[in-house]
Amino acid sequence: MVETDWDMMNYMALDCIQYSFDTDSLESSRPIYQQVWTPNDINNIFDVITYYKDYIKDREYGSAQHDDLWMALSDESKANGTNIDVRRVMDTWVEQKNYPIVTVSTTSNGFNLTQQRFLLRNTSQTNQTFLWEIPVTYTTNVHPDFEQDYRNITWMNTTDISIETAYSNYSWIILNIQEYGYFRVNYDKAIWNRINEQLNQNHNIIHVVNRAALISDAWAFNKAGILDIETALHTLDYLNNETEYIPWGAAVKELAYLDRILLQSSVASRACKYGIKSCADKATMIFNEWRDQIEEYIIAPDIRRTVLCTALRHGSSEDWDFLFSRYVNSSSNDQRTYLDALSCSRDNWVLHRYLEYSIGIGDTTIRSQDARFAILAVASNPLGLQMTWRFVRSNWKYIVEVSKLDSYALNQIVFGMARLLYTDYDIAEMLDDTTSHKPRLVWSV
Repeated sequence: MVETDWDMMNYMALDCIQYSFDTDSLESSRPIYQQVWTPNDINNIFDVITYYKDYIKDREYGSAQHDDLWMALSDESKANGTNIDVRRVMDTWVEQKNYPIVTVSTTSNGFNLTQQRFLLRNTSQTNQTFLWEIPVTYTTNVHPDFEQDYRNITWMNTTDISIETAYSNYSWIILNIQEYGYFRVNYDKAIWNRINEQLNQNHNIIHVVNRAALISDAWAFNKAGILDIETALHTLDYLNNETEYIPWGAAVKELAYLDRILLQSSVASRACKYGIKSCADKATMIFNEWRDQIEEYIIAPDIRRTVLCTALRHGSSEDWDFLFSRYVNSSSNDQRTYLDALSCSRDNWVLHRYLEYSIGIGDTTIRSQDARFAILAVASNPLGLQMTWRFVRSNWKYIVEVSKLDSYALNQIVFGMARLLYTDYDIAEMLDDTTSHKPRLVWSV
């Protein structure tokens, strides 16, 4: 290599490995090694997976079995004292499609590793077990060393292994030094947070290739529904201080994806809102699959509200009841999405019942702090505006005295309704109706 200071080997992480990851994370991927029977079979197997996985041809101008190469490498391994059965290792990589994800979790004296097949969209119905022999290298913040070689490898040839470290007080750990191994690495939430803190404090402590890998891995896991978007976004926080091309290349790729997703989300929202049949049908199909496979199926976060709202707009009262039960039993992160979607029904009876539930009539499971969100969500439904206005007027005393909403919530309801009402008469009526409870409201002049 003429210009050694260009670090061209580092660019393989961006141009080859991460590019191959994208294609090789699909169910349609295939192993490198396949039987061929016709010339067309030979042509068909040469694609991005073959080239970017860098399958080495031992006898360039002759014929060879891949076992010939493994035997030669095994002999060399014996000569240097490592004694690796290269065939056993490599068969797991060339005879299986896709690649593994290694998940790291901390223990009191080290960490646990778990491997599994990674798919960007897990639609596989196969019972096949996938297991790779994975060369694990790692470093921690206690003694960061990103210049390790084969002598530092720990081989992972089972689904789970535990590794003890000499440093039990480490705050972060990074696997797959310089991305020499063909696998992605996921960490528990605490480790991700501490890695992101390190990037913000001094990113140069972490090798440039691993900085790019952290970005690529986090966003791949988010796309697969494994990692939350907040953690993925935080891998980009430090980029104001990044001067290397490779991490920026990984980031630009993911930002372009995010731009496409935001556009897709916006288009899908409007298409479903305006009644495009294909959009409504697709949203309903996704909703039904999610309802039927509630523990396994994940609706992409960027289209979740559109899917839920559209499904309830075209669905039945049973669909509404199902989603309401999800609100009751879900975490606070999802509850706002469910509250919004519950207001999308076109059934007047369902909407009126929802308004009653919001202030504790007939059902008391909607939290008082969520009441204003539910009321204003129904008011934002074109079919629910006048209904909500009549409901608030006729139940204002109950809302104030029985529901015991605080002054802030009452203000939000009043001013939220005022923004939606479009006649002076309606607004004047609202002011008149709320005058008797004016001491609990903070009025704007």
